[in-house]
Amino acid sequence: MPIAMTYRKGSDIVLEAWVGRISVVEAFEHERDHLQDPDYPHAARVLADLTGAVMSPEIGPSFIAEFTGLYREYPEKMWGTRVAIVATEEWNTAKNYERASELQRLNMSVVVFTNLWTACTWLGIDVEPTKKWIDETRARLLGEGTVVV
Repeated sequence: MPIAMTYRKGSDIVLEAWVGRISVVEAFEHERDHLQDPDYPHAARVLADLTGAVMSPEIGPSFIAEFTGLYREYPEKMWGTRVAIVATEEWNTAKNYERASELQRLNMSVVVFTNLWTACTWLGIDVEPTKKWIDETRARLLGEGTVVV
């Protein structure tokens, strides 16, 4: 799968790297899988790097409404979550997610940024280890040969 995520039990920091072409199925499965994980942190601080991603054209406002609708099943996990999305080419897709009405109902804060430093600062997480994880993860995913670019 062209989406990787890491978090440690007991920590509220979640890092995600989205790389290559992302299908509707991949995006939906990624979200559903981590929501069902009992170790996924409540009220997480999530940094999602989309700078290496190309979203399927089907990932538009109606899909994003369905996608964020998953959160209704896990309000205790999602309440108060803060999400920083780093996006360039997928800026409009990220902004559609930022504006999703479900997020406000769950007191979630989502902001789209164009650079990692500002996103990390907003979340209060260290930039260097975050950048290192994203770079290494992107290289690993691309090296596996399973990511379509």
